[in-house]
Amino acid sequence: MPCNIIMNTPNSPHQSSVLEKKHHVSFPESQDELVVVKHVSMAEELMWMDEAEFQAVREHAHNISSQNRDKGFSHLLCPNQKPDIAQVKLDLWAKMENEKNLRGLERYVNSEHRHHRDSIVREAVHAVLEAQQQAKENGEQQITDLLAPISRQYSSSCAEFAQMIAKADEKAVHQRSRCRGTSPKVLRSRHRVTE
Repeated sequence: MPCNIIMNTPNSPHQSSVLEKKHHVSFPESQDELVVVKHVSMAEELMWMDEAEFQAVREHAHNISSQNRDKGFSHLLCPNQKPDIAQVKLDLWAKMENEKNLRGLERYVNSEHRHHRDSIVREAVHAVLEAQQQAKENGEQQITDLLAPISRQYSSSCAEFAQMIAKADEKAVHQRSRCRGTSPKVLRSRHRVTE
């Protein structure tokens, strides 16, 4: 069975420390073992939500968003013309770690945010339809090239918001991984002592 081989022999002391931090994948000795593992992981029904579980998760999200609408941290999502301030607010929003982390419920917990986004979408659709109608009246055959820049222009603020929330998510992930990164080393050193 073909597979990529990772060499564990370090060429330098620096490489040795890097190798200790990497995770390695090992493959079973026989094809039968591989088939069994693949069968169990792919056929495990508990990995999928059924309709009742999905509705329960949806209802829970709805209740949380209703309880927190236009209150507390949701004010961080108000539209802001200053990108630096908006980025700081989104960073705070994404890194919240409490029992009611509302990341992913942005549209539902801040009415101003939702109305702002919806109005941008309506304006973009209206502008594209208007340009399409004008192009047809002028007898244009290739209208895609005319409509794409209009769509980009009207959706640029949405793209900027998506990039900013992605940066905020990335920062939050790095902060969490740094916090969690210290505990496995402690556990490993304790484990070595007991061996």
